[in-house]
Amino acid sequence: MIPGVVIRAETPKDHRAITEVTVAAFKTLEVSRHTEQFIIEALRADKALALSLVAETGGRVIGHIAFSPVTLSGGTPSWYGLGPVSVLPEHQRRGIGAALIHEGLARLKAMKARGCCLVGHPGYYAKFGFKNPTGLSLPGVPPEVFFALSFDGRVPQGTVAFHKGFTAEGPRESPSPAKSGNSWRKPALFLAAAALALAMVARGWLALPHRQGPARRVSDAFVQLCQDRDYKNAYALTLKTGYVGGSLEDFVLKVQKENFDPSPIFQSTHPPQTNGNRLRRWLTGQDVNMARLTIEYTGGCLLGIHLLRTEEDRWAVYKFGCHAG
Repeated sequence: MIPGVVIRAETPKDHRAITEVTVAAFKTLEVSRHTEQFIIEALRADKALALSLVAETGGRVIGHIAFSPVTLSGGTPSWYGLGPVSVLPEHQRRGIGAALIHEGLARLKAMKARGCCLVGHPGYYAKFGFKNPTGLSLPGVPPEVFFALSFDGRVPQGTVAFHKGFTAEGPRESPSPAKSGNSWRKPALFLAAAALALAMVARGWLALPHRQGPARRVSDAFVQLCQDRDYKNAYALTLKTGYVGGSLEDFVLKVQKENFDPSPIFQSTHPPQTNGNRLRRWLTGQDVNMARLTIEYTGGCLLGIHLLRTEEDRWAVYKFGCHAG
């Protein structure tokens, strides 16, 4: 517990303070649509606020967290979504957000909930037990920022849908007209903003470089296979175009002309992507992943491995070679 801070269930007298806290917490967050207070109101009006807690000090509400039921495609009941969570800016970085999360999860367990899911900071939510789930996803959300925590040891398979209240864009009495296009994206868009807010303020996650895991794994494997002279398996990772050799024999000749020794060391990825860039691309309806990447290694030369993302959504080498830099 944090000295002087009490965490308790909301009461009707807290509604205005919760709105004020929520507005203040998200006011300067770039990825927010600034509709979080309307979402809370919509959830409350639909009796979908399964759990709503406030953090209070000296009689003043300084933080809030909400949990609402989610729908799983497989029909598994008693799962909940976390968000929004907010803390007044002047009280952030004191552990109040973490305290709200811990208390909320404990109360969900007491309610016999089976699990909880959220969209959030990849480096923040692991300490609460959340993991990137295998086989469970939130459509449109990059898997590295979608997390689930099972209370009974079983993670459902399929997809998750959050309550329709997450589409709220204005006061309940005067909702915004329905819009076409990326309206399906709104609940997930809010979750990306809401669940990331507290952690991003503390850690600057948006500015960190994205690691390009799948492309990097293909590139590293290709380099290692070439070093090992396992040309057949290395060639299998390419598009088999003229740039890499139209046949295995041509490919082997090209590899032997390049300098794969001594062991190349990863240097950089081009074009660079930050986590914030990927999130902004997703929020605006663009493809999150780049279509082409170049991964460079230092060693006997500056070795560039050029990769293309195929229609099957896998990375393949379409060109490689040493260059001057």
